Amino acid sequence: MITIARAGCVILAVAVGWVGLAGTLRVPGEFPTIQAALDAASPGDVIEIAPGVYTEDLVIARSVTLRADLVSLGLPPGKFLFPWELEPGIQIVGTGRQPAAVVVKGDVSVTLEFLTVAGGRVAALMVEGQSRLTMRHAAIMKSNAIGILIRDWARVVLDACLVARNPSYGVLLLDAAEISLLNCVLVEKRGAALATSGSSRAEVIGSLILNNFFYGISAGGSRSLTVRDSVIRGNGFAGLTVGGEGLIEVWRSTVSSNRFAGIHATGRANLKLVENLIADNQGSGVLFSGWWLTLEAVSNYVVRNSGYGFQVSNIVGVPLPPALVISVKVVGRENWVPEPGEPDGNRLGALCPGIPGILDDPWPEGFLDP
Repeated sequence: MITIARAGCVILAVAVGWVGLAGTLRVPGEFPTIQAALDAASPGDVIEIAPGVYTEDLVIARSVTLRADLVSLGLPPGKFLFPWELEPGIQIVGTGRQPAAVVVKGDVSVTLEFLTVAGGRVAALMVEGQSRLTMRHAAIMKSNAIGILIRDWARVVLDACLVARNPSYGVLLLDAAEISLLNCVLVEKRGAALATSGSSRAEVIGSLILNNFFYGISAGGSRSLTVRDSVIRGNGFAGLTVGGEGLIEVWRSTVSSNRFAGIHATGRANLKLVENLIADNQGSGVLFSGWWLTLEAVSNYVVRNSGYGFQVSNIVGVPLPPALVISVKVVGRENWVPEPGEPDGNRLGALCPGIPGILDDPWPEGFLDP
């Protein structure tokens, strides 16, 4: 059973009940399988699916909507519930013979609502080409490796969704793909809840990223990543690890109780932190271990970390050798980062000292709130 902490962000509850529309195809009433309904659908049609477990591999190459027939669940109109609390619900479970339980491909616009997608040899859900997918009040879980794999130029929006118990990654973003995670919960992955690469773009808003084995978010090479009003907590290595040259922005979020650094920036990281709580991490709050580092930090509250509040060093806490330090640029103001012995102090200090002969004190005047 998954226990989800809801404090710190808003998860949208949903009301049950809706009216059938023209162009609605029903499974299994009119079609024995979901794929049969997809094959018969015209662009813009709605496929309503009755409660049950559907073991099949779906290929969606038309602009359609797949959604649960909530009325058939017997729930009264106006009852509020979370999407993963639907019982018995509608589950699409891949056979394992295809790379994904559900593949969305082509230049199409697809919506999935009130469904659980599981299984698949590589991923539960694969979105590719120039396709656009919106998932609302849905769950992606228990794949053989990846929850949702997004590649090429595909664009995905997950709104009030659960991504859980996928062995490698919850969301893997490749190439020039894009994703928006709105009011979602990403939990219990062996690798990372969200991993980005290539020239991809991602935004995480109002979401919980909890208890993943290695990273909460691993942003390696993405064009941009924005995290707002979210919680990244209890992950096995860093809450957020970033590299590459894209702009990584974290606004008004909590990064706490991760079992190494709260935020770990490597390579040519370009990091902007505004009005965050970075607390109770077992390493430093923010750790730079790279060679061309840019940080802008404004009005952050960085407290009770086991290392420094902010630190520039290598991964094991030893100063970087000269060959690896090319440029460190730090700007910012009004950050509350207490010293040891002060209330909520960081154990090793607020700011790590400079590295004589390699890196002068990188912390500008006014960086700390007096």
